[in-house]
Amino acid sequence: MMTAGEVHLQKCLKDLEDLGFSDLEVSKPIVPFLETIVPDPSLTSAQIQEQTTECHLKSDSLYIRLRVAPLPDEVVSLLEQSADTLQVIRRGHVDEATLASFR
Repeated sequence: MMTAGEVHLQKCLKDLEDLGFSDLEVSKPIVPFLETIVPDPSLTSAQIQEQTTECHLKSDSLYIRLRVAPLPDEVVSLLEQSADTLQVIRRGHVDEATLASFR
C-alpha cells in the first residue's frame, strides 16, 4: 500500500481494521515523516485564501483543487475531546442519545 505519509497510512490501516481486515502485517514506512500545516507568517489572510493545490488524475482529464489551512485551536480541542464519540459515529454504531449529546 502506498500512502502520502505516516498519518495517511495510519488512517488507511485504521479504516481497514474497522472494516474487519484484522490480519494485516504492517512494516515501517520507507520514508517516515509526519504531515503538518504551518501558516506562513508572511502571508495575509487574503493571500492564504488564494493559494490552491491541484492534483491531476487520469491524464489530466480529472483534477482536484484544494486549499489547506490550519484548524483553529478550538476546533482541534473539540475533535480531540470528541475522538471516542466520533469513532462511534464513523462506525455507524451510534444511538440517538450519543448523537444528541454530541450535537
